[in-house]
Amino acid sequence: MKKSCFVIPVHEPKFEFAIPLVLSYNSYYNDGDIFFVFSNEHEKNLFENQLNNKDVKYNSIIFTGNQQHWIVTQKKWFGIDYIFNHYDYDYVGAVDAEVMFLRYLDYNKIFYEKTIDNFIFYTYVNDIFFPFTYIELLKIFKKTDQDKIKKIIFDDKTEKINSTNSDIILDYAEQIFKVDLLNTKNFWFNDIPVYERNTFGHFINYLKIDITNGTINDMQDDVINTHPILPQELMGGHPFNFDHIIYVYYLICMNKCKFKEIPYNDNTMLLKQVPGSFAEKQLYCDPQKFMEAYSFTDSMWMYKKVDDEYMKNTFMEFHTDRNFKSELIRIKNDAWMLEPETIRDTVLDTYFNWLKYYNILDNT
Repeated sequence: MKKSCFVIPVHEPKFEFAIPLVLSYNSYYNDGDIFFVFSNEHEKNLFENQLNNKDVKYNSIIFTGNQQHWIVTQKKWFGIDYIFNHYDYDYVGAVDAEVMFLRYLDYNKIFYEKTIDNFIFYTYVNDIFFPFTYIELLKIFKKTDQDKIKKIIFDDKTEKINSTNSDIILDYAEQIFKVDLLNTKNFWFNDIPVYERNTFGHFINYLKIDITNGTINDMQDDVINTHPILPQELMGGHPFNFDHIIYVYYLICMNKCKFKEIPYNDNTMLLKQVPGSFAEKQLYCDPQKFMEAYSFTDSMWMYKKVDDEYMKNTFMEFHTDRNFKSELIRIKNDAWMLEPETIRDTVLDTYFNWLKYYNILDNT
């Protein structure tokens, strides 16, 4: 019996992506093992009417909690909790509506293989922008757990330093959490986030997560999200919307995961200047080097599909809300602002190599 499914939080503005998503799932799978978490009954009915296809298989869950700023995470965890309490699934892949299924693969087998001994995550040393989210989430964990997480994810500064850094984010990371944001191992978004039944239940209890009321460790949302040193606008989005980072932190604390570094050699240091995960930086990488490094991860999704020989486990594309050609044009335009000139030339070379790979004419 199949023991895996997908959960997707959705509201009306995302229907334009959720409808193609569920149709793509039904093109390759005939099991209905895909759950949408709607904000209310009205949205559930509206989605059904817009879909207008009674042959399409999917399941609906209605969120009944108190919506907080991190509603995306709330709805994912609410849906996962509902599934584990009402169905026999052991694994749930939690994704956003902006994804598309590319082909049939036995994801039940892949979920199992990626979690059976220890959860496996692939990392790439990131820039300073995105990892700030990683820092904020440390607030949820007790000191002994923070130390354990820092030793794996960050370049841990064991002694308080006399920082002369004028950058407020870097100074905050160094002085308050004693970590070096320039050497953060970014595992987020390099593969489909998967939750496992037994660890999820303990995860919820361990952090005292009240999904319905939107609290963690008995702290209210606005308390967790505020710090007297750091202005709110520098947070770059609400950190609790990165649901799977919190879960992986928990797995680190429980010794239930391991990390492998993605073997991509970026001599120009370009990727450290581009926010996001390695998987999201596809168009900034040399096509051949990217495909070889990507195949090492056996990832289940990617931004834009490549040759099948490099997509052993890949059956999904993400960021379907982003126009591929527009993204390439943006990268080309951004290249002229990069320094030094060697990086600028590298980006332009990469741009033209991807155009050639996908047989796209340069009309800009």
